Amino acid sequence: SSVCMAVPLFEYPSAEDRCRDGDESACTAALAVRVADTIFTAIFTLELLVKVVANGLLVPYPTAYLRDWWNVLDFSIVFVTLVTLPLEDSDGHAQVGSFKALRALRALRPLRMISTIPGMKLVVNSLIQAIPAVVHVLSVMVLFMVIFGILGVQLFMGTYASCNDETRLTKAECLPGTFVDPETGDVLQRVWLNPSFGSFDNMAVAVLTLFEMAFLELWPDVMYRGMDTYNKDEAPRRDASPAAAMFFVTWIFVASFFILNLVVGVVMDNFIQISEQEDADFMETEEQREWAATVSRSVKFKPKPRIQQPRKRWRRAVYWLVNSTELEVAVATAISLNVIVLATFHCTPSQNELDCVYQSGWERVWVLSDIVFTWVFVAELVLKLCALGCAYFRDPWNLFDMALVIVSLVEVAVDFLQFSIRFDPTQLRLLRIFRIGRLLRLVRQAR
Repeated sequence: SSVCMAVPLFEYPSAEDRCRDGDESACTAALAVRVADTIFTAIFTLELLVKVVANGLLVPYPTAYLRDWWNVLDFSIVFVTLVTLPLEDSDGHAQVGSFKALRALRALRPLRMISTIPGMKLVVNSLIQAIPAVVHVLSVMVLFMVIFGILGVQLFMGTYASCNDETRLTKAECLPGTFVDPETGDVLQRVWLNPSFGSFDNMAVAVLTLFEMAFLELWPDVMYRGMDTYNKDEAPRRDASPAAAMFFVTWIFVASFFILNLVVGVVMDNFIQISEQEDADFMETEEQREWAATVSRSVKFKPKPRIQQPRKRWRRAVYWLVNSTELEVAVATAISLNVIVLATFHCTPSQNELDCVYQSGWERVWVLSDIVFTWVFVAELVLKLCALGCAYFRDPWNLFDMALVIVSLVEVAVDFLQFSIRFDPTQLRLLRIFRIGRLLRLVRQAR
């Protein structure tokens, strides 16, 4: 049946279209396919009726025909075929235009093979049951894309662009006007623009570039361009920043070699579990399977060390506050808002200006929000130290939070001191990069 559906489409135009144009051989082929389609539809309809008579349509549960999702798929395909077949003319075209979409659903007929081949059915079931775990893996990938996207904006914003007139090396020199292309001799408008294969001028473009690189799409071109970056609003120069390759190689290892392969591993693990479960169904009773599942779950659980409540009343109140759901939600909200503000940091190019143009209002928002969020996390740190005491340092996540708070305080202090003491902009940029570590705190909040 699937072959009969594909035969008329082996060449363009199809046999049905050529028959309508008067090709007799095409009409013969279309008629043969239509007769075969009618025969196969009759066979599938007879199979459906036999199964309904033997098992029932909706009752008894759970052996009834429509209680199995694969049978529901078969029933839908046969129903669509029976509805559309009488509405076709002798050339195979739908007589009613609104039924053309229903006729296209007959392309699902090859899916009936899944319900008849146990191995194929096992693979599809494993893919469907692995979707929740795959979603969790992809959420981790999105988190890392945001982290590397913000890092890429901090490192490469405004450095990928160049003038289409190769004699102009800076944006200040790339003034509006015309020039003659030395290769083609055409007169072109002089424009300062980014390459077509990716850049990091804002968060959206950075995430899109990283997404394409994760699938190894033009990633060497993006990496070589990053290695050639020289300075903001200056054209790239050959091998001006060779250390930038570490950023792109790290991303390829994290995204392509680790996370994407982890998706495959999740599907394979689910496939193995389903295979073992189906094999065990023939050898174990229901009680034995429940006992084995209980033992397996108990092995995975580990006892958590219990922290003794403080004796002083005020510390006990702080202890309950620290362990409350309300504070956890508030901290997660603060982290999410901080991530959103970091993601809005971007470069707005200007043709007549030397550097990127920032809206003064947004620039104040970035600075003030960084100070506010820093002191929010400092307050959280102080509350946990008061409530937990020395037990605070037993959790590695707490040590990670403390390190982020200390680096954030240093960054805020440096931002205030740079007006009186001159710092290297590269050092300031490296300090700001540590703010991206706040994103990883979302992993702790999602545990």
